[in-house]
Order: sequence, then C-alpha cells, then structure tokens
Amino acid sequence: MKRKIYIIYAFLGMTFTGCDNILDSTPAVTISEDLFWQTEDDAEKAIIGVYGPLMDEYYFAGHTEPVWDVQSDDLYRAGDWGDDAQLETFNANPEQGELFGRGWKLKFEGIKRANDVLRNVPSMSISEQKKNEILGQAYFMRAFHYSRLMLIHGGLPLYDENLPISEYNKPRATHAETYEFIERDLEKAAELLPLSWPEADLGKPTKASAWGLLCRFYLYEEKYQEVVNTANKIFEHKDLYSLMDNYGDNFLVEKRNEKEVLFAVKMMMMADSPAWPFNLYFYPHAFGGWNFFHPEQSLVDEFEYLDGSPRRKIKFQKEDAENCKYVFTDNGEIVNWQKEFIQRDPRLRATVVTCGESFNMDGAVYTFPAGDTMTGYCCNKYIDPNHHAGLCNLHYCIVRMSDIYLMKAEALLKQQGSSNAEIDGLINEVRRRVGLADISNCTMEDIIHERRCEFATEGLRHYDLIRWKLAKTVYANDNGPDGPRTFVEGKHELLPIPQSEIDLSQGVLVQNPGY
Repeated sequence: MKRKIYIIYAFLGMTFTGCDNILDSTPAVTISEDLFWQTEDDAEKAIIGVYGPLMDEYYFAGHTEPVWDVQSDDLYRAGDWGDDAQLETFNANPEQGELFGRGWKLKFEGIKRANDVLRNVPSMSISEQKKNEILGQAYFMRAFHYSRLMLIHGGLPLYDENLPISEYNKPRATHAETYEFIERDLEKAAELLPLSWPEADLGKPTKASAWGLLCRFYLYEEKYQEVVNTANKIFEHKDLYSLMDNYGDNFLVEKRNEKEVLFAVKMMMMADSPAWPFNLYFYPHAFGGWNFFHPEQSLVDEFEYLDGSPRRKIKFQKEDAENCKYVFTDNGEIVNWQKEFIQRDPRLRATVVTCGESFNMDGAVYTFPAGDTMTGYCCNKYIDPNHHAGLCNLHYCIVRMSDIYLMKAEALLKQQGSSNAEIDGLINEVRRRVGLADISNCTMEDIIHERRCEFATEGLRHYDLIRWKLAKTVYANDNGPDGPRTFVEGKHELLPIPQSEIDLSQGVLVQNPGY
C-alpha cells in the first residue's frame, strides 16, 4: 500500500531526556536521546514531529491562522468568539491568551523540534541524500514557523539551537534581523530540498516551496531584484511548476495540483474520521459547520465580467431566515446567480457560495439558508463538495505558482516605474487561465485588483494592504456589516506579543508599540 505523506501529521509529542527545552511540553513518549538518532526511521520520525504543531487547533487545525483574514476587507467575522471580534475591529490586546499565547508556544515548539533535527541529523550514519532531505525540511519548517510569528508579531527572539533553560531568555531581534534569519533558512532549504518528490512523498516542501516563500519575503522587504532572481529559478522548471487549468482544483486534495500548489497545509480524512476542525469555521450551519467567516460584498463586487462589461455592485437583502434576494444597486434588478456566475470571472464561483445553493454531501442534500449569513455568502474554497463539515479533503494554500507570476510582475513594475511587455505578460498568464481578456500597460491598481481576486480568503490580503500602505484608507471605507474601521498606522501593522510571554521573560521581551 502506497504511503502518502501529506502535511496532516498528528501532534507528535516526542521530546528527549537529558535536554532542556526552550518550551515546557508534556511528552506522550519519552525516549533517551542516546537511544534515538540512530536510523533513517528515527530521522523520519523526528522530522514528522516538526510538522506536528501545524495540526493543533491553535495553529492550522482550527481557525487561528485563517482568522487573520478577518482583519482584511475580504472576510467578516460572524461567530461568537470574542477574540475574532477584537481582531476585526483592531482592538486586540496582549491578554488574549488563547489566540496569541497558545499560537506563540506552538510555533516555538515547532522551532525547537526543527533545531533538534538540525543538531542531530548531520552526525547520523545515514545516506547523504536522506540527510539532505531531512535537513532541508527542517530548515524550511523552522523558517515557516518563524515566518508565521513574524507576520503577526514582528521581530522575535531567534534560536538556531536549543539552549539550557537558564539561557533561553533572549530579547527580540529587529524586524530586519528576523527577516534575514528566515531568508537564510529558506536559502539553505532550497539548496538541500529536491525539485520534486516521488509519489509516496507528495506534500513535502520542495526547492520551489522555499523559493516561493523567499519571493514573498523579499517583496515585503522591497528587495525587488531578489524577487525577480528567485522567481526566475522557479520559471526555469516550467516542466514541474505551472498553473492548473482549472483554478478551483487548487483547493481540493483529490486533484493532482502539485504543479501549482508549491506548498500547502493539507487536510485529509483518515479512516472516515474527521480531518481537522478547520473547515468547521467556514461551513454554514446547515452543512454541519460553525459558519464563522463570511466573504464581504466588496470582495464579490471585485470580480470582473468576462466580456469586459463594467462591474455592477450587488446588495444582499435577507427577507427571513430561509429567504433572501440579491439586487443590483444601480437599478434594483434581482440578481440571477446562475447567470451571474457564468458571466463573471470563474474565481468568484470558486470563492463564494450564495444563499439557496444546495450540495449533495455524503448522500444528503444540504441547502445554504439566508439565516446562515450576515453578508449573503460563505467561503466556497473551504467547502469540499463531497463531504459535510469535519469530513473533507482540502488544501490551505500557502504559496501557489500564480503568486510567483504576480510577485515578479509587481517587483518589475516597482523597479521600472511603468509597465512593459514582460510585466503585462506575467499578469496576463494569470488572467488567461480564468478566461479574462489581456490587459496592457499594467499599473499597480491592476496588480492590486488581480491579487485580491486570485488569493481571496487565502490569508494574503491584509498583509498586502499593509505593505502597499493602503490599510488605513481601505479599512476606513470598509462597507462590511461592522462598517468603517480605524487602522492606526504604526500600531496595527502588528499584533501584540502575548503578555504571558512578556511576564515569563521578566521584561526581556518588549511589547509592540501601542499595546
């Protein structure tokens, strides 16, 4: 039976005796370090442990990572969990232990496990190829865990080795130093990882996974030539990496989409048991979910008509718990969604579900009622059309090939100040995939628009608006259910360091400005 290695590993609670950890953890299995680190199987078990924290409810196996999108103008928070509401209204505080404290500990647990691998595997008596594969994954995942913390909190204490408990209390590095640390790890990962994996190992990071994240962080740092150079490394391997023909196939595990999905956290059913609770937050109540996050109307209005007609704005009108209608704001005409989805950019259909739609899941028909939404929509990217909530095969995409096209286009435009055939060609590759007409003389407004449609509800919009210095203006004009929001520049680019961690550090960790 083939062994599929997807990033769906259970939380492997393995630590070692005789080794002080930078985090407190309760091991499920305690193994003497002298008896471990002997075989390839030991190395494989250890690297699986580095992925393990991803599957905790306060990392990806819940809503803690996707929840950052409620800060953007793409998603509205409709659940009753208070932490979400505070995020959405930019009122987060350092005392939110569940949201910030547990996420902080989980990511540093992943970093600690990566450091264990990086310290022990080089001296193991295993093949050089296996060493490189294991070490490449460890460098990649250490960078990944750090990158998720950095986007949220800024500069961090940097650990490239596990220290005795008496020495682990380190101050935060600067934002720039943290970027450099992450970039070095990704560069090392790209050096060691393979271009692709055999069938049995699909889902592990590749060279392109590391290059793709490098492009993103170079772009955040305005290192535009590095973005171009790194993107070109991926484009040199178009036989391996390219766009999927069908945009929506990127989000279903059952589709062979490794050529576009350079890295994703993948959720799969195992032996008919729930995959993880992540999708519960996106499914409507009628589909067995908790329905926390609803796409906003401004996002829906962003998608173009295929024939180039002017975009028309829509308004959702809920008549009662079961019935609703959508009308065009220009003339009050009722929207025919069957017709509208055919006429619009197909990424809209892949992104939202509208009231009244039905799905045949697990042999039963589920219908999305009006009473299940504040905005009129739920997130289609995180609905498996074959299974109700809790039983699903889905991707949470981290970096896709379309992002490489658009990041390179943006970097070139920033460098040159105006468009040319190469820049237009990059953005048009992404547009052609969904049947949209080519554009010429590409502007930043075109890239901003294209990124919103291409990566809607994938966790990038808020950080894009911050780096474009548009967050304050966009959120002040937000037309979601909560209305305009106040984004304070110099504060809300980051979220607070957990107060519990500052207390544990006895003040060595310094809080972010404004909190």
